[in-house]
Amino acid sequence: MSLPSTFQRYGRKFAIQDQLIAILIVPYLVYISDKYLEDEDYRKGVDIYTMKLSNIISEQIVKASYSFRDLVEESDKKIVAIQATKQIFKLKGHINSEQAGTIYQALFYVLKQHYFTDASGALITTDIKLKSADDIKLISLTLDAIIMLLKDHNINWYESFEIVCLYNCLMNLLKPKLLPSKLVMQVLDLVNLTVKKFLPPDLSLLMESKSGSALMEIAEVISAGMIAQEWEVRDSAMHLLLTCTEISFVKYTPFQKLISVNGLITTAAHIAMSDPEHYVQGMALRCLAAAARVDSIWRDLLVVYPHINLQLMYVLRKHSEGLVRKEAANVLTEIYVNQKVFLGFKNNLHGIMGAAALDDLHWEVQLSALQFLKKSIQSMLADCGMIDGKFPSVTFSKEKRKIVALTKEEIQKQLMKILNELARFGCLSVLNKCMNEDFNISVMEQAYNITKELVEILVRYDVATVQSENYKYPINIAFNGMDIDLAMDLTFSPRNNAPNDRDKVIDSILSINHSELIENMYDNHVEIKTENMDEDMLVSCIVTSQVYLDPNEFLNNFRNIDYLNMITEKRLWNSDQKSLNSLLDEILSSEGCNCVDLECN
Repeated sequence: MSLPSTFQRYGRKFAIQDQLIAILIVPYLVYISDKYLEDEDYRKGVDIYTMKLSNIISEQIVKASYSFRDLVEESDKKIVAIQATKQIFKLKGHINSEQAGTIYQALFYVLKQHYFTDASGALITTDIKLKSADDIKLISLTLDAIIMLLKDHNINWYESFEIVCLYNCLMNLLKPKLLPSKLVMQVLDLVNLTVKKFLPPDLSLLMESKSGSALMEIAEVISAGMIAQEWEVRDSAMHLLLTCTEISFVKYTPFQKLISVNGLITTAAHIAMSDPEHYVQGMALRCLAAAARVDSIWRDLLVVYPHINLQLMYVLRKHSEGLVRKEAANVLTEIYVNQKVFLGFKNNLHGIMGAAALDDLHWEVQLSALQFLKKSIQSMLADCGMIDGKFPSVTFSKEKRKIVALTKEEIQKQLMKILNELARFGCLSVLNKCMNEDFNISVMEQAYNITKELVEILVRYDVATVQSENYKYPINIAFNGMDIDLAMDLTFSPRNNAPNDRDKVIDSILSINHSELIENMYDNHVEIKTENMDEDMLVSCIVTSQVYLDPNEFLNNFRNIDYLNMITEKRLWNSDQKSLNSLLDEILSSEGCNCVDLECN
């Protein structure tokens, strides 16, 4: 027998959960009583909230709340508020959006309790209520609780005035720069969430905010976070920059100006190349991937980092962390898809991605490289006129610079051209090898799916064989020690050997004090400078030649070898590794025991 969820008093219906939530909120109302008496605007907001609260609870609960209030006032109000916040996490999955909004409003006023504003709304930085470890603990729990509520429930700004004010509240908490690093990280994460989910009304209408508004201060917050000493804060700042960059693409284009004017992506590029923490590097690279979709931001980045493409290729092939290499591959993919690339870079990029797909030790890097190959194939098909997996009757030919009719013969000709192009880039060889059982099962599946989609298109348009073109197959590149050293040192400049440059360096050393000299040496060490980079030399050190595979041989292999069965068997073998019987067999075989079958009872 289930208990009723509602009850009636004096002709009104009340929800039982609302009554319990009201009791839980009482410690917050007691805790904020000091500021309630001192701040008139704050008092007005709390009065509106308590009036709303009184409409959803019965008279008996109101009386019980007053009795509970007296008990809380006799105790340590801050400690009771902390305990109440801990109970909120137990409500996860048991409340609806309206109830979540009611709890959120109470938590908002707890946050606002810790700073004061003057009559004009400006922050009074000399009166920040953050005096004890309990203050920090309460703010931390409150931020986590708000994040939980906003992630799990849709609380609309037009239903809760406090949602509109949350962004300004968080900015006011950051301004005094008194919060410990953990709280700064939490505030940045919550700012990130508010930018994603709760754009204020002026932003929803795509109106550019005025100078000095809280939104314009977000650039300053991100800039400060990106140079923080704690890597967790830098990582949170990068998450916020990523959100702003993604939103700037379509949802709110004025963010593009904000990012460009403050050089945020330029700073992210520097961090992507030089930050000592690979998690931060990975997030910075994700920011670059988002920036590659926005032409205005990417153009500004190229002014400062004209060789960013080469630097990313070097990171992909030489960085020690798989996470960073994976994100570098994703950035290069976005550049290839969204930016204009030259033929030389296109050739080198296919070679580097093919090498990463074959010999990188991190399977996620291999998947990212294969994803690039998939995008490359889609791009080639789109250039030939394919739309949504089909060829229209006519299309505009970029090669002939005119509208052409796509007859069956013309489509077959274009598909053969694509296959020969893929063979020249080494893509067919890469796909063929990645379907081998020696590779990770996810890599095998990805390569198989890409090949299957390509072959299905060929079958649809009756392309059985391909007339191969004559190419000079790539030869192996002989490396020498000097080439590798120069590739690893991206600050290399051929002009450094000139006598005049040497004299200038000596003069600059003599004319600078020791502290500045050490600082400049450090900057030159961590910063990648590529003004005089020899592109061919760098590429030769990081690109390995790919084996040319004839398109017909590639198609015959796919038709004759049951790759799907290989994948299925490997998946079963992988799942069997975790079984007890398989582990026992492996132990016995490794020990070389000549044992009869054992029966375990």
